[in-house]
Amino acid sequence: MLNVALLVVLLVASLWGGAALHSLADRRAER
Repeated sequence: MLNVALLVVLLVASLWGGAALHSLADRRAER
């Protein structure tokens, strides 16, 4: 049970991090 929760948190963190990186790249591209 704990492993599943940890896996979900890791997945969400990776997705959020990827979205943040993409948004950062878009902002740099605009400039």
